[in-house]
Amino acid sequence: MNPGTLTSLIGAIIMLIGAFFVFVAAIGLLRFDDLLQRMHAAAKPQTFGTMLLMLGLALNLRGPTTVWALVLVVAFVLVTSPISAHLASRAGFRTGHAPTWSLLVDEYSRDMRRAIAAMQAREAQSQHQGDNSRHVQPADTPGIRHDEQ
Repeated sequence: MNPGTLTSLIGAIIMLIGAFFVFVAAIGLLRFDDLLQRMHAAAKPQTFGTMLLMLGLALNLRGPTTVWALVLVVAFVLVTSPISAHLASRAGFRTGHAPTWSLLVDEYSRDMRRAIAAMQAREAQSQHQGDNSRHVQPADTPGIRHDEQ
């Protein structure tokens, strides 16, 4: 058997495995119930399947320009997939589409409660100060009140 034929056969097998992972990711998007499960199905197996597909293509095509283009595709997928999954989950939490009942630790809700409490405390403090807020020292003139300039 020719080494080029063996490499092409291995590349085809790797491409089939990659296509299987992409197919499983698509089924997961259709079958899972909530946002977090669907996000996991879209991010993990799809990324791995795309990497396997690009590896199989690189083994079949073998051109240096093509291989570098496929490496760039894999790098782009590895960089964008976790970011898009994070942003999708964050948007789901902010809009209330992510189920918080299934989480063991919900740090986002805790952080949101702290941020809202801090914002309410600042608003209460600014309302409490009233007219005293106009006597704040400007940063460029230390020691001189703003109304005396």
